[in-house]
Amino acid sequence: MADVVHDTASTPTPTPTPTPQRGASRTGRTRQVTPPPGCWPFQMQEDLAAAFAGEKTVEHFRKRCGKPGGYPKGRIPVGETRKYWLRAHLEAAIEARFGLADDEPVGGYF
Repeated sequence: MADVVHDTASTPTPTPTPTPQRGASRTGRTRQVTPPPGCWPFQMQEDLAAAFAGEKTVEHFRKRCGKPGGYPKGRIPVGETRKYWLRAHLEAAIEARFGLADDEPVGGYF
């Protein structure tokens, strides 16, 4: 039997593919995160907080923030530049608008 000789000079060396950075997809574009239907995140930016509150526009939501009977002001976490609203704070403001006490179950009136 003859020995098989492989020509290694003509075989191209594979180039390593760069590992994508955290938060980026393999194509280099970032992927948008969308919560599953019916799920609301613990903290929300202005547009999502307005949708959670049931406001028609972000501007309507913004007008009611920080006012009596309205919604809480958004907070800027340490090291961040964007405002966030906590779901629990929005829920408390909405429940107060409808006169629900803390010990009453939500949905008890429906």
